[in-house]
Amino acid sequence: SSIVYESGSTKFGDTSNDVHDFTGSINILSGSLNITGPYTNPGTPITLHNSTNGSGVSIKFNDIAAGTSQDGRITYRHSDSQSQGGGSSFHFTAEPDSVLIVGDGSNSGRVIVKSQGSVSEVDYGFYDDINTGMSRYGTDKLRLVTGGTAVLNIDNNQRVGIGDSSPLTKLHVRIADTGGN
Repeated sequence: SSIVYESGSTKFGDTSNDVHDFTGSINILSGSLNITGPYTNPGTPITLHNSTNGSGVSIKFNDIAAGTSQDGRITYRHSDSQSQGGGSSFHFTAEPDSVLIVGDGSNSGRVIVKSQGSVSEVDYGFYDDINTGMSRYGTDKLRLVTGGTAVLNIDNNQRVGIGDSSPLTKLHVRIADTGGN
């Protein structure tokens, strides 16, 4: 592997698109890291790899303001106990009481989930309680789930069912103990 210093910039590799493996850290103290294509493997200009099969692989962000270090990470984990039963997962972690913000004052943002429609593992839930939250149970249908049980359902005609996934009126309440409506 080689590091080539050229006209005030550091370049890795050469024109033959070869691969260079480095052990240790690369620290950029000022300036930026720019990665430009074309790439022989589209969409993967950087590959992070962890061969220990334990803690996943992370990108760490660090903001040092007024002498206080604030860290944040995006970590990829393969299918393990920290993936909440959903196969591989991405974990966004930072300081206590972190907030994930998508968009800003000028640009809107969205979070989109490929729904599985399950009450045992909801689409929008909690790290420590994966069967409580919100999920989709069909086209244009939404449900709230607690303890793995669908308790409130809104169908595609804006009818609300409490204890009933097929409400017949604008508000349909099913009383479970008697089987009545």
